[in-house]
Amino acid sequence: MKLATDQAAMSSVVPSSLRGAKHLTQAAVACLLGVAPATPAQTILQNFPGLSLSATGPLNGGSYAPPDTDGAIGNNEFVEFINGGYAVYNKTGGAPVAFTTDRQFWLNAGVSSTLVNEGVSDPRVKWDAASQRWFASEITLGGTGRLNNSVLVGVSNTANPLDGWKATSYNVSGATRFTDYDTLGVDGNAVYIGSNDFDAVNFLGVTLSSIPKSSLLAATPTTTGMATFTQTSASPTMGSTPQGVSNGGTGGTGGMILAVSTLPVKQVILTPINNTASAGATLGTSQTIGVAYDGNNTSARQPVGSRIIDTLDHRVSGTVYQVGNRIYAANAFNNGNQGGVGAAGFNSVRWLVLDATTGTVLQEGLLQDGSHDYWQPSIAANPNGDVVIGYNKSGLDMNISSFAAVGHTVGGVLTFDSDLLLATSTVNNYSDGLGTPSRWGDYSATMVDPTDPNMFWTIQEVATGTHTWGTQITAISIPEPANGGWLLAGFATAGLITRRRRSAKQAVSVAMRAGPEIGVKP
Repeated sequence: MKLATDQAAMSSVVPSSLRGAKHLTQAAVACLLGVAPATPAQTILQNFPGLSLSATGPLNGGSYAPPDTDGAIGNNEFVEFINGGYAVYNKTGGAPVAFTTDRQFWLNAGVSSTLVNEGVSDPRVKWDAASQRWFASEITLGGTGRLNNSVLVGVSNTANPLDGWKATSYNVSGATRFTDYDTLGVDGNAVYIGSNDFDAVNFLGVTLSSIPKSSLLAATPTTTGMATFTQTSASPTMGSTPQGVSNGGTGGTGGMILAVSTLPVKQVILTPINNTASAGATLGTSQTIGVAYDGNNTSARQPVGSRIIDTLDHRVSGTVYQVGNRIYAANAFNNGNQGGVGAAGFNSVRWLVLDATTGTVLQEGLLQDGSHDYWQPSIAANPNGDVVIGYNKSGLDMNISSFAAVGHTVGGVLTFDSDLLLATSTVNNYSDGLGTPSRWGDYSATMVDPTDPNMFWTIQEVATGTHTWGTQITAISIPEPANGGWLLAGFATAGLITRRRRSAKQAVSVAMRAGPEIGVKP
């Protein structure tokens, strides 16, 4: 949610037989497993600035933070959708070809001015290769008391986002709830929108809505057949901040939901959702999965230590992807002395690979170096087992920077190369001007190019001034392995090796650290 002022070494968990040598290079691991190593080189092909506060602020009545950084890549365009702005860039060269405010985006898509004038926040956008359409969502800020708000859902008219959008809306929270922090997932059957729900003060629980994709793809998009599952904080069996798993495959009749457990930590929850292509979707039995790493976050440090950054909590804030039978997710947490904002230790990025059928943890690992904070991650994977994680990193000797880590799966084992610097903030003392810690994110996005499985894109936030933010969009090319045959052998043996905004948040549940909007958006 957005705050308004107007108003390096990486470790990876490998199979038990190799855990004593977890600093082995990828080539060494491949050699031990008797397969050919993947080519580790990667190239940054595109790296350009996206929208910034200087571009969006004047159109939205003043300064605000954070941007809620999100974007998606399509056949020919990259779409950026953040708090205060919607932009389209040519995929080749990064030239901007369209720009408007997020409010105007929804008005153009047919949403009533009554809803839009409530204010909008937390935009999300996805490209769906199966339908050759773009999907977007954003919440309104509600009426009196900031309750009873709506979720806006948009779909592009064609594969070209410049050809216009249509939208619909729905309300699931009722007069006593605020639907916050929407998540967006798309698979062959449905569009999934999750949320955390609040009253004026407290966290009340979570909601997941499953909308048949056919209803949204109709000449006039609707939510016909939508199934909504609301759970209270006393029994959030889906977990916290539920993410509908995005899956480019078209098989099956249902989908999956992934979330972290509220309490205790060191658990994630995987929930199947059945018969999602039409009315009558139902939740399956949630599976609680024990994981090796988890915990609370601490604020991120900068060279000027008095300006620290709110890294949210351990929720999965980016898209969760399923590729084949593997589910990929990433989140951030403090891997040292866990505790509140001033706790010792540094934030790490935890990445997780699950078996979609059994829920088994196939592999889990960390991006960390013990002297810098890693946070706001997003992950994507291609069918070859290549993985990219985009994230922010900073420390007492490093301005807040945008990074990516490129990983390769060899013999069923995912290992990562050294992190790749994409952009560095121009200042060492960023603050949103609203106190300490300063809000950041609230998310980033990483995805595979639909026209080239060896091309990954990521969009992340950077600081462009002491109180101003920007975004950075990057395309990374990963060459195919010299010997493609290792991949199939690796996957065949895998089973043998297994494992906008707010103007006041003071009243929000401390445990969630990101609650309902209580202010008025410009």
